[in-house]
Amino acid sequence: MTCAEARSSPPGRLAEVASNRYQESAQALTANVVFWPRAMTVVMNPHAFDALTTRQQDVLRRAAVDAVGPVVARIRHDADTWLNTVCRRNELALVQASRPERAELRRAVAPVYDELERDPLTRELILEIRRLRGHSDADHVRCATRSAGATADAPALHGRWKATLTREELRMAGASPGLADALRGSWTIEVEHGRFEIRRREGGGGTGAYTVAGNSIRFVWETGVAVRRGEVFVSRWSVYRDKLSFTPIPGRTKMAGLDVEPFIRVR
Repeated sequence: MTCAEARSSPPGRLAEVASNRYQESAQALTANVVFWPRAMTVVMNPHAFDALTTRQQDVLRRAAVDAVGPVVARIRHDADTWLNTVCRRNELALVQASRPERAELRRAVAPVYDELERDPLTRELILEIRRLRGHSDADHVRCATRSAGATADAPALHGRWKATLTREELRMAGASPGLADALRGSWTIEVEHGRFEIRRREGGGGTGAYTVAGNSIRFVWETGVAVRRGEVFVSRWSVYRDKLSFTPIPGRTKMAGLDVEPFIRVR
C-alpha cells in the first residue's frame, strides 16, 4: 500500500506514534497488524433513553450517525500526513508480520473471541466486520518513495519566525472581535524537520507536525489552545528576503492569523 493508498487503512496507530513522537525512540512498528480499533460510541443510561420521546430518540440516533462521517473522513484524509511524519528520516522501520506470526496471534486471542461471541448481537457484528474486511490479509502500510515536487519538508522554511499581529489587522483579515482579541500580540513560529511550534509571548500556541508539497504546507496540530489534536490547516507558503508569508487556499481550512502579515526570520 502506498502513502496515498494508506488513507483507506486504519491510521490510529500512526496517529498515536506521530502525536507522541514514538518514532524517535522506537525501532520498529508492525505495519500489517491492527491492535485496536477506533471506536466511536454514544453511551446513555437505558432509563434516561427510554424517558425520551420517540422523536428525541430518533434525533439522537441520527446525530450519532451524522457525527461519524466527518470524523472518518478526517482520519482517512490525514493518514498520509501521519505516515509521512512516522517515515521521516527513516527513524522507524515498518515491518511485516509473517503469515505464521499472524496465525499465532489469532490463536492467542481466540479465547477472547469465544467469550465475546457468546452474545448473539456481538457475534453478528463480528461476522459483519469480517465480511466487510474481506479475505485479503495483505493490507499494510509502507513508507513510499516520494515523487518529484512532493516532499515532507522544505529547508527554506527552517528556522524561527516572528510577527506582531494587531487587533485592527486581524479584524481586516476577517477575524471576529473575540478572535482578534485572542490572537493579537507577538507570535513566533519555529519550523524544522517536519515539526512546528507556535507561541505567543502573551500566552497560547501549540505544537504539531507539517508536510510540504510544492508551495502548499499542511499543519497537523498535536497540542494547543482552542484546537483539537489532529486538526489540520493548509496554506500556501513562500519565503522572500527572510520573510515567510502564508496565503489561504480556496476550499481549505486556514490557520487564523497566519496570513495577516509576513513572519520575519529571527534565526
